[in-house]
Amino acid sequence: MNYNKQNEQISFSINDFKKNVAFKTDKLSSFQLYFGLNNNPIFATTDVPPMTIRNIQIFDDKNELKRNWKLEKHALDNVYDECQNKKAISVNPIWEIDKHAKWQLKAHLKMPFNLPQIAFDEDKGKIYIAKRNSIFTHDAIKQTIDSIITNKGEPYNCSSNQLFFDKNSDKLISYNFDNPNFAIYDFRTNEWSNEYIQNITPQFWHHSKYFNAKDSCLITFGGYGYHKYKSDVMRYSFKNKEWKQHDISSGIAPRYLGSLGYLDENELLYFGGYGSKTGNQEEFPHNYYDLYKVNSKTLEVKKLWEMSAPKEHFTNSNSLVVNKEKKSFYNLAYSNTRYSTSLKLMEYSIDKPDFKTVGDSIPYKFKDIESYCDLYYSPQTSELLAVTSVSKNNNTEINIYSIAYPPLHVEDVMQAEEAESQWKWFLVLIPISLLLAFYFVKKQKDKKDKIKHKVNAYLNFEYNTLKPELKPSSINMLGYFQLIDKDGVNITGNFTATTSQMLVLIILYTIKNGQGISTQELTEILWPDKDTDSARNNRNVYMSKLRLLIKNVGDIELINKNNYWSVNIGNDVFCDYKNVMYLIDQVKKQHNSALDLVNELVIIASRGVSTAQFSGRMD
Repeated sequence: MNYNKQNEQISFSINDFKKNVAFKTDKLSSFQLYFGLNNNPIFATTDVPPMTIRNIQIFDDKNELKRNWKLEKHALDNVYDECQNKKAISVNPIWEIDKHAKWQLKAHLKMPFNLPQIAFDEDKGKIYIAKRNSIFTHDAIKQTIDSIITNKGEPYNCSSNQLFFDKNSDKLISYNFDNPNFAIYDFRTNEWSNEYIQNITPQFWHHSKYFNAKDSCLITFGGYGYHKYKSDVMRYSFKNKEWKQHDISSGIAPRYLGSLGYLDENELLYFGGYGSKTGNQEEFPHNYYDLYKVNSKTLEVKKLWEMSAPKEHFTNSNSLVVNKEKKSFYNLAYSNTRYSTSLKLMEYSIDKPDFKTVGDSIPYKFKDIESYCDLYYSPQTSELLAVTSVSKNNNTEINIYSIAYPPLHVEDVMQAEEAESQWKWFLVLIPISLLLAFYFVKKQKDKKDKIKHKVNAYLNFEYNTLKPELKPSSINMLGYFQLIDKDGVNITGNFTATTSQMLVLIILYTIKNGQGISTQELTEILWPDKDTDSARNNRNVYMSKLRLLIKNVGDIELINKNNYWSVNIGNDVFCDYKNVMYLIDQVKKQHNSALDLVNELVIIASRGVSTAQFSGRMD
């Protein structure tokens, strides 16, 4: 779109379509630009067609760029331009970049049997789930789920996941380490070649596998069985139709629950796992956090790095996905020390032990041999797919999730100025914040003596003289958690421990990032030991109670948007923590006129327990 003052015309074009409209004006000092829904008194409309918008740029008559809204990173309901940080307002937007930071549940299946077999067709973006005479298919491209009943045969009846897709023959293959004959499913005849249905006791639970289509060779590593962790590479050659077993414990200690993936020509990466140096279950089993490169032909092992154990131990999905451009890889990590846990998508550097979490989390129930999770890359849809499987009482729940590729950290989709400022100050304790505020005051060299005198006065104040009164319609979080209703009555006793914790968490996260706390994270903190249904029921009950309780305080609204819980605190409600964080931000910006702000900050923060004990001097 272009406005030509000389011709008094507005030119508008979309692809090959062009339109000129006469527009006469003596002076154009300001204008408003709307896309779709708007409440302009003249052009108001709620009729919004589907549209995708990006890269909004405004140039002046000298063709200089004045505004540039890329519409990539964004704030909660706003987006800021790259030129002067000017705000544009968004109403109920769907941000494409968010698809890179949030997992989307694509399929939820319940099956009347234990431990199904799972495989992935990378070229067609299809996940196959097979057991007995049933095959379920999730198509990531068409976003469909299909199921068929086979005419004949079934995969090997093995509790360990021993299924893969052979893209050379376009067939599903189920394997048995004790039998050189594969169970092969032909999609054209709808038949399995195997009719051997006896239950097989696995000797390699949770082993990692990779099928090399170039030379039609299946490679597996590790596993657990008969009270031992394994360090065996099992290789099957389609040409010779036989298994060969190779012990590489001299290079990689025995383990299971590690991640295996394709790196480059004949090179595989293997990361982490759980096991022991001797392989014996009773001899110091522990988590591993090391990365190896393995030559699939020579089985030469090279250790790339090892990182220190984290505070909370974790194990991994069976597969990892390599990002060659970034020289990194992704896998799913989860705690193997508790049942109710969550999957976190991790990005690791191949060259050194650097890693970070990307995306949000996925709920997961870890039951060792009765649970399974894996990670795949779908090039057709440019996304990562995660699959989880948990069996209980001869039933299995399977969930399939997707996240756009490459994945991003949740904070990476928020515009830096908004997210960085709030995150930076969120972690600062109130006493330390006061010290910083005093430091800013003291740094004014032209008023050094005068400021020193005033700072010492602040440091030696009597706590009782500054102790603020609790205001009506207030949320007080410093020192002691207290809520005062509209009539000045202390209603803290009406709040249970759970409703209090829920409100505090939502307030802290809202002030921290402007977005609030995700439903998943809220659930993990408050109900870590409950299953998905129980946790959801508890959350709904307590959220309803909390909504009723805060009505008595004043204009407070709990908001659930994009699976995030946040709070909107109206102007008639006082929140000491919110005000303190605001004042700290103002002190940072107004160095030369910060004394009044510091005074107000001290008065509010003086309710804190640490403040009453604070005394000393600043050098």
